[in-house]
Amino acid sequence: MLPGVDSALEGGPPKGPTLEIELFSAHARIAGSVNLGAYTRLSDLLSFHDDILAVENCVVLSTSGEPTADRAPVLDVRLESLTLVIDKSNYVPPPDAEQPIEKKAHRMLAVTEAHVITATFFIYPGAEPAAYLKAHEPRWIPVADVRLTSLIDSKIEVKADFAVLHRTPVILTTLL
Repeated sequence: MLPGVDSALEGGPPKGPTLEIELFSAHARIAGSVNLGAYTRLSDLLSFHDDILAVENCVVLSTSGEPTADRAPVLDVRLESLTLVIDKSNYVPPPDAEQPIEKKAHRMLAVTEAHVITATFFIYPGAEPAAYLKAHEPRWIPVADVRLTSLIDSKIEVKADFAVLHRTPVILTTLL
């Protein structure tokens, strides 16, 4: 059993770390929080979750990232509509095993209808990075050292240490 997770006998929803997140779609930007529950990584929660994710303590943000007056205790978010989910909490998941698995870093460029995104993704040595970017799975790619620039207003730029990129809205990708 994971630390902080209730057993089935104790009842109640699974408890895990709560992350402060920022969600981006083509035309919306929202801040809120999400509990990982039984998952240890944000990418796992998104990849293995149903189509609707309940995000708590939400505030709709302007395109420049300023909070608006539109707030809600919980918003049901359609994952298929999202492009990028940034972890604003600097959460570091526990290691997978006793021996860490080595991964190799690769820089990428991704373009959606509304954003240009540069980021670093990590895959196993020997895996082909171009083939990984072209694949359909996993649905969400964990990325680091992220820069998102709006195609609508190039003055809008967001940087993040860690985020999860959704493959579906990405129109093109390439290795840098």
